[in-house]
Amino acid sequence: MKQFKIAYNIIKFTNKISKTFYLVIFAQAIIRTAKILIGVYGLKLIIDGLMSSDYNTAMRMILIVLGSEFLINYFEKKIVSMLEIKREEIKQKVYQTINFKLMNIDYQHLEDPYYLDLSERSKYSIEQFDALDNLFKSFADITYYILVISSMFAVLITFNPLILLIIFGTLLLYTVNSRFSSKQQVLISQKSGPINRKFNYYQVIISDVTSAKDFSIYPLSDLMFDKYSTFLKETSNVMINFYLKNAFYASMFVIISVMQIVAIYSLIGLQSITLSLGVSIFVFLIAAATKTSETLSSFITSIFSFQSSSNMLGPLVELMNVKESEELYKDGQIANEMQSLRFDNVSFHYPNHENIVLKDISFTISKGEKISIVGLNGAGKTTMVKLICRLYKPTSGTIYWNGIDINDYQYESFLNQIAAVFQDFKLFALTLHENVDMESKNREDVLRCIKQAGLYDKITSLEHGIDTYLSKEYHENGIEMSGGELQKLAIARAFYKNSSLIILDEPTSALDPLAEAEIYEHFSELVANRTSIYISHRMSSCVFSDRIIVLDENKVQMIDTHEKLMKQRNSKYYELFNSQSIYYQANTNS
Repeated sequence: MKQFKIAYNIIKFTNKISKTFYLVIFAQAIIRTAKILIGVYGLKLIIDGLMSSDYNTAMRMILIVLGSEFLINYFEKKIVSMLEIKREEIKQKVYQTINFKLMNIDYQHLEDPYYLDLSERSKYSIEQFDALDNLFKSFADITYYILVISSMFAVLITFNPLILLIIFGTLLLYTVNSRFSSKQQVLISQKSGPINRKFNYYQVIISDVTSAKDFSIYPLSDLMFDKYSTFLKETSNVMINFYLKNAFYASMFVIISVMQIVAIYSLIGLQSITLSLGVSIFVFLIAAATKTSETLSSFITSIFSFQSSSNMLGPLVELMNVKESEELYKDGQIANEMQSLRFDNVSFHYPNHENIVLKDISFTISKGEKISIVGLNGAGKTTMVKLICRLYKPTSGTIYWNGIDINDYQYESFLNQIAAVFQDFKLFALTLHENVDMESKNREDVLRCIKQAGLYDKITSLEHGIDTYLSKEYHENGIEMSGGELQKLAIARAFYKNSSLIILDEPTSALDPLAEAEIYEHFSELVANRTSIYISHRMSSCVFSDRIIVLDENKVQMIDTHEKLMKQRNSKYYELFNSQSIYYQANTNS
């Protein structure tokens, strides 16, 4: 019953997308049934006319049948075209819905392999197994077959119920064969999802032009291509296995069908001789029995195809049922400009993991302060940023914004107060202007922020200035920027947002020392009167900060100014700062 519940959800969902889609399917079923009935019964009337030498009646019936067939075929073609258009519209809307769902579910799901596999399996079932199209086709066929079977049963049961017994006997064999076939398809679909996600990853990597330099310098080409080939082979083997299994079960269908046809022809032929039935009756019964047999076997096949497609679409239904982030729609207070940000005994561990990332963190940041957060890798610095941005909720404890729990604020208004440059920031194949200002509000402000980030000379020297497209992937006149230039553009985007808190997570990691020094030199000007939180492995950033938060072993070990922390010679901060200063001195002396 699970697959029918899945199918019900899919039909309910797709019916919302297209209100007339299933009405058109029912209209198609009626037209297809009429075509069968006219063909079977019309043939009998034509033969009756010919056998009685009433050629005028026979000719009239031939013209009526041909005319009816022509009109039915005309309308059927129209309906098929309508259905193809609507199916494509629905499929595109489903893809759109999957992507919208991924953009609006809780962030924690996007870092969970289970949900990533769920998304991949949803798309893979639609793209590789045509599960959505097959579900629609099966539904349309089942509707049609029910109408045909109902019509033919009435004819056959009045002649000889034994025909139906033969049909139902072979139907049982069809059912067993279809059940095994359906199970195999579902198992293969489930197995292929995770493999295909890995295959797609390596396929993107080896075709990504930005990876070419690394492939040239390091012995990565063979490694990546071997991994790509391995998963390609696994994916191919899965599909080959799928087609071989399908071929086996299809051949079993053919054998069962031949057995059924021989039995039905023998029974009707024997009874026609015994009862001296006319040729037209014999032909009519053979046509009705054959059509009933074909329809019933196809009906069972469609039922199992419907079940199989439903099972394959299970991940899609599960993904659709994942609740969108309540944060997006929850009412709350409107966040005002930051006056204070306070962590009160905040602890955190990631969902489905027991390892504590942050433990009993408490501190307060006041308006206008420039704060550096330092610590070794894995100390929890970036996690702290995610908590502030409400990408995750604390496992325990509370974060306060102006004395109010951050989760009590309306989500959009709260995020309007925060700008951030993450370690793995993302820029897009849009114009440089659009990458900084997504809403195209103020070109002068965009140029000002670009200048503050140190990109003004570079961008104004371009033919199209800030209207130049980033990346040549989709625009032949686009430009490719270095890692440092991209980082500056991301910083400019953060500066442009009129927020009261700016968070910079490793913002200068791709910058050369001179560019980094330029950013530090103008740091106070760049952040203006805004509060800033600065995370960097480069301890030189701490000199420009009002206070430094030192994280170690998932806890806040110290909070103070650079000068005071440097006086504590046994501290983690002193150790970190000197380890880097010695390195720079060594390089300077050399």
